Amino acid sequence: MGDESPPLLDYIMDYPIYIIDNFLPEKIAEEFNSKFFEKTQWSNGWNRGLDPNQEQKWNWHRSVGIDLQNIYDTQSYLDSLEPEIRTLWDFTEEEIDRLFQVKHKMDRYYANSHTYGLDGSMHSDDGHVTALYYPCKNWDINWDGGTAFYNYEKDDIIKYASYKYNRIVLFKADIPHKAMPVSRECYELRTSVVFKTSMDTNHSSYVTWYNNRKK
Repeated sequence: MGDESPPLLDYIMDYPIYIIDNFLPEKIAEEFNSKFFEKTQWSNGWNRGLDPNQEQKWNWHRSVGIDLQNIYDTQSYLDSLEPEIRTLWDFTEEEIDRLFQVKHKMDRYYANSHTYGLDGSMHSDDGHVTALYYPCKNWDINWDGGTAFYNYEKDDIIKYASYKYNRIVLFKADIPHKAMPVSRECYELRTSVVFKTSMDTNHSSYVTWYNNRKK
């Protein structure tokens, strides 16, 4: 956070996809990497409901929940987050608000991982903006494992975000996308931390955004 924003690598006008490198300050990124992988409790066999044949996923999930939609309960939830997750969210929230010009709130967050042979399917997300943070420090780009984005017709890739340590990808949630496979030579968990967000319709910036949208 601060006056200077991280460098913006790309933006596609019809498909808002932002790729930002060196997202967290170096020291904070190092601390996040250390604490996150020390605490994370993975479970196997998660089925995202996309394909009944795709059940063997690694997942670590925590949700705000449908009963925590008012601002006070949401704030209490945020205050209960692990310090490293809260720090990542604070940076992410600020960047989403800046780029999309409207205040967003977290609906839930989770972490996904997969290994060779367990990649995902093309899908779109709920909510308004999705944030993907790549925390694996020693990732080799030859292992692949980035995120592919598709057009709404789902017949062509429009953007590929390579997996890179301390990179975040912010995009409009309904853009079809897919976590890509990792190579046979990779023996690591390909991990992303995911924030699902929606516009805060109680915030004054929403009124401004809505009025500008109608012009």
